[in-house]
Amino acid sequence: MSDSSPRKRGGLARVAIRNAISAIITRTSSVIVGLVITPVVLHALGQERYGVMAVTSSTYEYIALLRGGLAAALRRYVTLAHHGGRSDEAREIFGIGFWWSGLLRAIILVIGAALASSMATRAATRWGTSHSTASSI
Repeated sequence: MSDSSPRKRGGLARVAIRNAISAIITRTSSVIVGLVITPVVLHALGQERYGVMAVTSSTYEYIALLRGGLAAALRRYVTLAHHGGRSDEAREIFGIGFWWSGLLRAIILVIGAALASSMATRAATRWGTSHSTASSI
């Protein structure tokens, strides 16, 4: 073993500790911001509209799961192929990923538009506003 090996491991350990602390701070601050902002938004929107907002954002998150980590996998395999000297393979992987990503985004757009239209109609009926006004909520 060379003298630089322990330093490299020590350096990696410091980086791992910094990353873990950063992740903890990020998650903790997200929780704190959510606890502070939620009552403000709830008061501003009212219970019903806040509920619509919560359902809408949750629905978006579930629909976004359709992408299934495609971007992360695409980055990994394009990088491996490119740095492995296989530029043609990297281009092919990128092209396939680009079109699959586009297809998934189109599906998400169609599902989102259908749900938005349905929710706007229900909101218009519930709050007695026109459909165009409800869709801008």
